Amino acid sequence: MNSRDSLIFAALKFKRLHQGTGNQHLVDQFLDAAPEKADEITRNVCARIPLPMFEELENMSSLLDMSKREIITLALSDFFNQAKATFDEFDAYPEA
Repeated sequence: MNSRDSLIFAALKFKRLHQGTGNQHLVDQFLDAAPEKADEITRNVCARIPLPMFEELENMSSLLDMSKREIITLALSDFFNQAKATFDEFDAYPEA
C-alpha cells in the first residue's frame, strides 16, 4: 500500500468506527443470543436467490469480514434510496 491507500484506509476505518457501523458483529451476536428480542426489532426475510449470487455473497462476506445480514441491509438501503429518488424525479407517488 502506498501513502494514499493508507490514508484512505485510516479515514474509512475512522468513519466506520464513529458512525456506528463498526459494531455490526455485536449486533449479530445480540440477535443470535436473544432471539425473543430480535423479533421485536427485526424481521427475517427469506428469499431464494440464484446460486452464483449466493456464492458471491458468501465470498464477499468472508473477504470483507461482513455478515450476510450487513451486506443485504446495505444493498436494500441503497435500493430504497434509488427507488425514492426515482419516484421523486418522476413525481410518481400515488395520490392520496
